[in-house]
Parts: sequence; structure tokens; C-alpha cells
Amino acid sequence: SNGIISTWKKGKASSDKIEKVADYFNVTTDYLLGRTSDPNPANNNMTKNQKLVAYSIDPDVSDEEREAIINMVKEAMKFRKRM
Repeated sequence: SNGIISTWKKGKASSDKIEKVADYFNVTTDYLLGRTSDPNPANNNMTKNQKLVAYSIDPDVSDEEREAIINMVKEAMKFRKRM
């Protein structure tokens, strides 16, 4: 509703609701919040788990910080023992 959108524009939306909307529309939270004009940046090749890790650390991190987090996760996965 318009009331909900107005509340979000004032910065009073909870991060979990913003994440749900972003997931529904398959866009990033940064796109919804007007931080980027690209609804689906280049890191769309991440697995669902990699996205969850990156977005759960802090929903307010920048795209550059989020990419750094994702790269750290990818590097750490190289050391994971396979059975």
C-alpha cells in the first residue's frame, strides 16, 4: 500500500521485509533502497547460500563490501574438505 511505501521511504522498514520484497522481485535490497540503478548486479552467479551469507552479515553494506564478503566465502570454500 502507499502507506507502507511511505513508511519505507522514511527509513522505518525492517530489513527482513525489505529482503522479502527484493526476493519476490528478484532484485537487490540496494536497488530497492535506491543505492544502485542495477537491479541485478554482476554477482548473480552466486549460489543461494553465498547470497544468504553476504546479505545476512549486514543489510546496509555497499555493493563493494558485499562483493568482498562473497569473495571471502568463495575462497574459504576452496579449503572445505570434500567427502
